[in-house]
Amino acid sequence: MAERPGANAAADKAALRTQLRARRRQPRPTASADGEAAARHLLPLLAGLQTIALHVPAGGELDAVTPLLRLLPGRRWCFPAVDGDSMAFFEASTLPSLPGAFGIAEPPRDRPVPLGERDALLIPGLGFTRDGHRLGRGGGFYDKLLAHVSFPTLRIGLCYDWQILPTLPVVGHDVAMTHLATELGLFVCQTRPPSA
Repeated sequence: MAERPGANAAADKAALRTQLRARRRQPRPTASADGEAAARHLLPLLAGLQTIALHVPAGGELDAVTPLLRLLPGRRWCFPAVDGDSMAFFEASTLPSLPGAFGIAEPPRDRPVPLGERDALLIPGLGFTRDGHRLGRGGGFYDKLLAHVSFPTLRIGLCYDWQILPTLPVVGHDVAMTHLATELGLFVCQTRPPSA
């Protein structure tokens, strides 16, 4: 069970974010191999897709993005750019390098990719559960975006296996992932259908 409902969800999330950030920043001698493994686990799922939204790995995040750019040539890749309190995606054939919000590189903003054109989104997070719930960094950018993502777009959480937790504090606007990709494998999430 992923949910721990209650009035303390925001405080629980803040405390958990601090703990998970500290662990994710620890040096990982196998980081490159772990990213490569996660990318290879994703290949069967992404092989038939054309437009895939990625993110620039930051703060010790598992980097399956760099190997995916190499392993799946000919795809239409897009990366996020933050504008105020929202986020939009722009096409880029390589890992972005322009200075961006929060110290995370962003793509040039000359080729926007509308939300409905994305076949899959690879989504970072500090923690996930097997049923697809996600704990983000706290800015709410992906939460706002995911509120407008509908089937059949895949929502793939990308993380180290240790970031998959038994429970997370969940609030009403949280949108579950369809899959989780780690260095150990690709997992289908046991998500609940959206309420009508």
